[in-house]
Amino acid sequence: MNPTTSDRYPRGLPFQPPQVALSQLTQRPMLLAGGGALLLIVAAGSVFFSSGPNAPPPSNDKPVPAATPKTANDRMLETLGGLSAAHLYQSYLNIGLVADAVEKDTYTAAHASQMLTTVSGLMDVVDKQLERLAKMDLGADDKRDVQRIRAISSLMRVQIASLQAFWLTNDQQHAVRYHQTREKAWAGLSEVLGL
Repeated sequence: MNPTTSDRYPRGLPFQPPQVALSQLTQRPMLLAGGGALLLIVAAGSVFFSSGPNAPPPSNDKPVPAATPKTANDRMLETLGGLSAAHLYQSYLNIGLVADAVEKDTYTAAHASQMLTTVSGLMDVVDKQLERLAKMDLGADDKRDVQRIRAISSLMRVQIASLQAFWLTNDQQHAVRYHQTREKAWAGLSEVLGL
């Protein structure tokens, strides 16, 4: 393809690895993490490790609050948050890879469209589960996190629809829409992943 066509063709943004190590992501309060309990655990841990066994007790005579153990529900929500973040990242990556593969004539538009339909179907399954989760008795922060995940997923569906429409019509408006929603989705995804 000539450079002018390539500049207008929908493709994935160049891969940018996370700016933090994956081990740091697991130590951060991920979405749906039951933040209050996590904050207490981190605070208690920092007091314990900074004081050491031979250090004098804290100067204020107030006892340090004990870390509240995580409930099964907190662990479940934390796990779902991590899995949801991984699902969003992988879906985002798949959409870009398929777009790039069509641009480089690795896949036909018809084959790529089928692949994106599969990606969209998997996103639908996760979204239905998140919709059920949102109807449960969750805290305000957890409900907001579920809605944020679903909003990013919706942006990715717009990307898929825009790509498929572009491949059918070659209309540049679909390419523009694809790029705009891809940037918005990356901004939201970066926030969720803490990048």
